[in-house]
Parts: sequence; structure tokens; C-alpha cells
Amino acid sequence: LLSDIEVLGVVLAALCHDLDHPGVNNDFLAKTNHPLAGLYDKPILENHHWAMTRKILTESTDVLDAVPKAECAELLDVVHMAIMATDMGCHKALCENIAAKAVPAEER
Repeated sequence: LLSDIEVLGVVLAALCHDLDHPGVNNDFLAKTNHPLAGLYDKPILENHHWAMTRKILTESTDVLDAVPKAECAELLDVVHMAIMATDMGCHKALCENIAAKAVPAEER
């Protein structure tokens, strides 16, 4: 179902999806004019988690050294999409999308 790069991307996203979380939600950050709200578009936290993850993966570690150069962009795209999907503001739409694609049990 998933390629090796997709599996690695989802695992990395799972590890990093709340990186440097300040302990409050996006709404609080926006309403209190928190410095993060000035740095990132909405969803503030997910964009921050992604920025921190991208910095670590591309500047601070050798994690990507084991990934073929041709697949690095795809890996980063998977990590990015997976982290952004953790925004609870998108939860309902994601669930509806999955439900629309699901094959009913009686058709399996």
C-alpha cells in the first residue's frame, strides 16, 4: 500500500508532528498575538512543527543521507503533508474524504 519512502515519511512525521509545541492551540496563539502567529500562516502550530522538522532533517542531522537524492523531495513532501494533516481544523474534511473513498463492507 505504501512505498518505503512513504512509510519513512509517515514515521518521521509521527515522531515530529508536535515538535517544539508550546502547549496551547492555534486559536490561542492567534488571539493572543503570540510570536509564532506572526511567523506562520494558519495553521500556526503545524507550520511551526513542519519548519522545525524540515530544519532538523535538512540542516542538523544525517537522516536524509541514507535516502537516495532522487527520493528526498518526495520524502519531505510526505512528512510535510502528514504533519499538516494533524491540524484539527482539517479533521472533519479528512474523515469525510476517507469515508467517501471507502468501499462499503457489503461490496468487499
